[in-house]
Amino acid sequence: MNSLQTPSIAGFLTAILILLCIAPLKSQTWQPLGPDDFNQPASSISYNDIVVDQNDNVYIAFINSGNRACVRKFDGVRWSDLGTSPVSPGIATSVSIAVSETSVYTAYIDGNHENKVSVVMFDGSSWVSVGAPGLSAGAVEDLSLSVNENIPYVHYKEKSNSKPTLKKFESNNWFPVGTEGFTAPAINRPSLAFFGNTPYVAYVDALTSKASVMKFANTSWTHVGAPSFSASTASNTQIVFSGSVPYVVYEESLDHKTTVMKFDGNDWVSAGSKFADGRYLAMD
Repeated sequence: MNSLQTPSIAGFLTAILILLCIAPLKSQTWQPLGPDDFNQPASSISYNDIVVDQNDNVYIAFINSGNRACVRKFDGVRWSDLGTSPVSPGIATSVSIAVSETSVYTAYIDGNHENKVSVVMFDGSSWVSVGAPGLSAGAVEDLSLSVNENIPYVHYKEKSNSKPTLKKFESNNWFPVGTEGFTAPAINRPSLAFFGNTPYVAYVDALTSKASVMKFANTSWTHVGAPSFSASTASNTQIVFSGSVPYVVYEESLDHKTTVMKFDGNDWVSAGSKFADGRYLAMD
């Protein structure tokens, strides 16, 4: 009998195994976390931010329809308010959430303090101010809150000059990390990530409209590789680390597709080859 016409037992078992592996993948779908849409009342929300702590507890921060900052926690069954809701005493226009090993922090743009940044922490029963409210020099935008090595950091762009500032909370006060407004040009879309205790910020240079990255080391902010390294106009920059390697993703106006670059120690280089639809054929 021709072996090409009759599959072997091993081949048959391999085919079955492949089908068993593929079938669950095809059946996977996104399901709501909880019995309904975050157990929210029938009203609109905006500026969602989400974080998961080391015990897999899920928290979501958002601005409710009354323009107040709120935080909810998923307890494994349903969503409920974390402490008293809302967490902002007045109007808030943006919100960001982060967790340490023991605490939940929320930052928001505070309408009660001239649209400056305020940060609160959940102490187990209620929300308390972290340092003085209105900690920024002026009104801000592009707000982002992080916790690194149990130290809270708040990152934002001052509306007055469109330059970024990073502050950290130590000794019961907020201190700037290096110079406030540390970039020479105005910027757009800053994104923060840490390698160890070194902060990195990716952004779009408003003069060149290209992507740049800076890090804070040895008491000052310096460029990582060449500034304005993207091939054409960039937007929506995000920076992450894989091990010790920083990766930056952005939309490039040259082809209106997603570009991912990594820093090889000297230069920013492509992290793969794009398909026509913007996906990557291979990632290094």
